[in-house]
Amino acid sequence: MKTFSTRAAIAAAATLGLTGVASAHEAWLLTPQEMFELAAAPKPAIFTNVFYSAPLVAALAAVVFGAVVSETRWQAIENRVMRPLADRVGDLGPLAVRIGLAIMLFAASLGLLPAPNVAIGTAPTLFVPDMQLKLLVDAWGFLALVQVLLSLVLVSGIGTRFAGLGVALLAVLGLGLFGETFIAYAGHFFVPGLYLAFAGAGRFRLSLPAAVAGRLPASTLLDRLAVTPTVYRVLMAIFGANFAYLGIAYKLMHPTMLVAILEHGEFPNFGIDYGVIVFVMTFVEVSAGLLLVAGILVRPIAIFLISAFTMFALTLGETPLFHANLYAMAFVLLMAGAGSRSTAARRLGLGIQRMIRRKRFARLAEQAA
Repeated sequence: MKTFSTRAAIAAAATLGLTGVASAHEAWLLTPQEMFELAAAPKPAIFTNVFYSAPLVAALAAVVFGAVVSETRWQAIENRVMRPLADRVGDLGPLAVRIGLAIMLFAASLGLLPAPNVAIGTAPTLFVPDMQLKLLVDAWGFLALVQVLLSLVLVSGIGTRFAGLGVALLAVLGLGLFGETFIAYAGHFFVPGLYLAFAGAGRFRLSLPAAVAGRLPASTLLDRLAVTPTVYRVLMAIFGANFAYLGIAYKLMHPTMLVAILEHGEFPNFGIDYGVIVFVMTFVEVSAGLLLVAGILVRPIAIFLISAFTMFALTLGETPLFHANLYAMAFVLLMAGAGSRSTAARRLGLGIQRMIRRKRFARLAEQAA
């Protein structure tokens, strides 16, 4: 029993470590033929039999419930410990996002992160490996150059607000060009792009020569933007909603594909069925996304995401560059936390605690009567 419990704990930790990044990787790690065959394959039993899944769902829901309730107890400690980073989010946050987006844009424009069976440098894409520009009409090939230029602007820090807005517009354009499949990626590029449009360049940006700068307007409409609490809440909600969508659209609807990825990568399951592992990953990712929408457990989820991206790269031999944009936004969430939503989260947690106490007192009163 002890050996099984140890194996289960190790497998659970590894499963949680992979949760945040396995979604939408089917097209990155599987060939189109494999995806077609796996989509037609029957789902694991735990996805189709409620008698198998109900106990596990109840246990996982209890863990999430406990985490939400307990947040109010260590929120003040968390804020105090993270205050040095929170105070510098205006400088370091935009810098991290600039670098993360620049890496993704530059690599995509030159085809440096190709899909399976595609040679490096032969197929420029839009943001991610499976959105190949050659699948569109030739007129859209210029988007590779646009991405190169945007990446250079982001690295320099000159015109960051315009470049961020450009990235956000590219994400919207991707929905029009690639349709429904691009929904998996749109939010995770739209959010960091829009964040830069509101936040600006942050630290370590270049300056234009005085002769050039003197001929340009001292400020633009975009310079009036700022990352207000409301803006931050909206961006965090969109970011979280994208994760929830990924968990439902990919893991829940097509679990056999993720099972195949784990099997191909020889992911250590310690004797636990891969279907169960994927089921847990589905629940955790959807829950994490919804908690971000609500602004609850933001910093723990950010740490979880950063760990997940790293573990996925190490376990399946994938480059961390695949997730440079997500690393960057997770770093921002880690620094800033819930922002003004911490109050809402604290009220929710206190409300749950009061509800539990009322029910407990009611039972005691009934017993006394």
